[in-house]
Amino acid sequence: FWIMGAEEIFHALFKATGSPFWGAIANELTHPDWNGFHFYDLIFPLFLFIAGVATPYSVGRELEKGKSKNQLALRVVKRGLLLVLLGI
Repeated sequence: FWIMGAEEIFHALFKATGSPFWGAIANELTHPDWNGFHFYDLIFPLFLFIAGVATPYSVGRELEKGKSKNQLALRVVKRGLLLVLLGI
């Protein structure tokens, strides 16, 4: 959502109000040049972390339901490909 351009909401709020609060948020959600680090740079790693943490819970639950490991492996591969395709 943010990577696709939602940060423009905060840029517009800053432009419309001139508020330093909205300016600070807009600045944090602006992708910087190669030098520097902003909150914006944590979005993708956080997404990967959350997906990685959630996968074992999902796999464990499906194993308890009686699905085979092959079915689960296929499901994980499908999800991974879908995420890559949506990311592209």
